[in-house]
Amino acid sequence: MSQLSYRQLSDDDIEAVIAFLRSQEAVATTHPEGDHMNLLGAIVFFGAGMLPAPTPIAGVITAPAKGETPEYGKYVATVGDCRGCHGADMTGTPAGPAVPAVPNPRPFVAAWTREQFIQVLRTGTRPDGSKLGEAMPWQGAAKMTDDDLAALYAYLKAPVK
Repeated sequence: MSQLSYRQLSDDDIEAVIAFLRSQEAVATTHPEGDHMNLLGAIVFFGAGMLPAPTPIAGVITAPAKGETPEYGKYVATVGDCRGCHGADMTGTPAGPAVPAVPNPRPFVAAWTREQFIQVLRTGTRPDGSKLGEAMPWQGAAKMTDDDLAALYAYLKAPVK
């Protein structure tokens, strides 16, 4: 988990997730758990420590103030894992041995209004009627609030720093 973007969740957001999970009723499952490890669990367990450990984050993590700002939009892009595919500065990533190239979304977004951007991430359809690629997980973004999507839009319209 320390390799994932969730490690950058603010302390307040982590507390909110914990409070939400504690508010849910327990659900019985038939999935393997505990000592009954499946193949994926074995790979994770036995592969632990094979990747370099990330630099620990010390102290309190605070999110930028919520608002339609590039700063908050960057936070949304981080915890929404947009930056995991589109790169640290959201300018796309080149193809690798096992992964295809991921496009830079900034030129597309520059041509859209805020409302069009939100509509694209709600429906998976661009203003010209074409569909987003199957690899783009727009369904997750569709669950974001309009305010979070507006902040993401502001981040993608801002100059790259």
